[in-house]
Amino acid sequence: MRTNIPIKQGVARGAMMLLLVLVGISMAWAQSAINDIPKEVKASDATITQMGHATLTLRQSIVVDSVSGRVDTLRKVTNVEWHTEPGTAKRRMAEQRDGGSGFYDHDSDWWLDLHWYTYNYPSVDEDGNYLLLSSMACMPDNDCRYVNNVIIACHVTLTDNDQCPSMYNTAGSAASDVSILMNHASSGLVIHSAQSDMPYYNLVILPDYEGFGITRYKQEPYLYQELTARHVVDATRYGIALYQSDPQVNGIRHPFRDGWRSISLGYSQGGAVALGVQRFIEQNDLSEELHLAGSVCGGGPYDLMTTILYYVDRDNQGEVLSMPVVMPIVLKALCDFNPYMKNHHPEDYFVERFLETGILTWLSEKSKTTDEITETWKSQYESSSYFHSVLTAEGKAKLSNIMKPEVLAYLRALLADNPSYATTPVPLPTHRGLNEDLHFAMESNSLVRGWQPQHAMFLYHSYVDTVVPESNRTSASTAFGEWVIKLHASIGGLQSDHVPTGLEFLFGTEEFNAIRALSAMPYIQTLDDVRMAKNNYSQSSLDN
Repeated sequence: MRTNIPIKQGVARGAMMLLLVLVGISMAWAQSAINDIPKEVKASDATITQMGHATLTLRQSIVVDSVSGRVDTLRKVTNVEWHTEPGTAKRRMAEQRDGGSGFYDHDSDWWLDLHWYTYNYPSVDEDGNYLLLSSMACMPDNDCRYVNNVIIACHVTLTDNDQCPSMYNTAGSAASDVSILMNHASSGLVIHSAQSDMPYYNLVILPDYEGFGITRYKQEPYLYQELTARHVVDATRYGIALYQSDPQVNGIRHPFRDGWRSISLGYSQGGAVALGVQRFIEQNDLSEELHLAGSVCGGGPYDLMTTILYYVDRDNQGEVLSMPVVMPIVLKALCDFNPYMKNHHPEDYFVERFLETGILTWLSEKSKTTDEITETWKSQYESSSYFHSVLTAEGKAKLSNIMKPEVLAYLRALLADNPSYATTPVPLPTHRGLNEDLHFAMESNSLVRGWQPQHAMFLYHSYVDTVVPESNRTSASTAFGEWVIKLHASIGGLQSDHVPTGLEFLFGTEEFNAIRALSAMPYIQTLDDVRMAKNNYSQSSLDN
């Protein structure tokens, strides 16, 4: 028997059915071959490609927050020497002490020794096909008695292949986040850290993301959280296997301490990847194998929709994008990898004149850093009035000048209808289309929905971050409640935007204290464990 349904009710039911189908597509994507992980990994399936010793020149400074008066110690790596003879740092420290130049003084150079190797390891692409990726691992020098933890170190956004971890010994900048993440592998003896000081004496795994290192001629699946997390977790499992059993590591290997933990760590894109790694480990029952303690995440785009709507809000107020390169990186990756965007192209979303600057070519070639891209945009503005409609003299841009009007109109309507987007999820569309597919794609990459954490997460964010707004942390805190331990927004007061806050996070005390707190936690946790960690954590380091 056919049932007659009133037209309005039928339309509503039809829209709801379509919505359920679309949500089902998203959920099916999350249960794809990416999650078909091997139960065990063999060191023989990975290959160490290069090994060496490194000496890091480190400078520490005492800084005072101009607003709160809080004191912190910032660390900065000023130079890295590769393939140096083991013991270089210790000889230098002896010379410095003998010379009476103030071994304990801040603002003087100290040196750290560590070992490293690069390696290739197997993983899968977005379709579940075999993919060989590259990574670097760092470990303490020979003064170490044991390894404290495994630090899963996730790097920031890169647009230049020379800066990726596996290439770092040939072309990387000492100012990169890779260098300070390497610092967690150092023995710490030259700055008088005890073996039991958990931020030191660690095995540090520094994966290249797909699109860098050995896969530099592929496109990066930028903010494709699940896929990148799979790659990083594979790098971690194979990196541990190589460290524990590869004959080439025999001379520098030390046992793991009883009760060792793994901690995912990163800033900016690395912060999002670190949180995605925690999620992937938990959802694939790897917490026990990897002794997961949790994550330490700084300034991460955990919720892409929140980030984009913040950009729209700033544009409505006449503000420019602080890092306009973010938008083409995001849109290009979504068009390259996201199932909802397979029939779309960046040209569908950006105005032609902005694309004529060459941005898509630069992202494909991976030969310019983000700073170099900005400098090129400055030059283009200076040399021709043709680009004045899309760029500023500072190499920046307004969102409304680079996005097509119909795209911006859709996003503006979303913002108008969802002013509480940081604390209340934006409803999904009820149909497909150019802008609706972008909406679905952004939501499918959210880290704040679709799971409930099983381990603590430390989140660090600046209140005035205009690149990855603090609403990302708000969204995560709203979703995860007490599993989140919030850290100070910034040591630099209320003026610290994304990049200076990243330096403060990576080089400051907050991240080190968070590692210390997680190292003492069980890898099977309850909220009581998280509450205890929060109570034990230095109250001056918390932002409540």
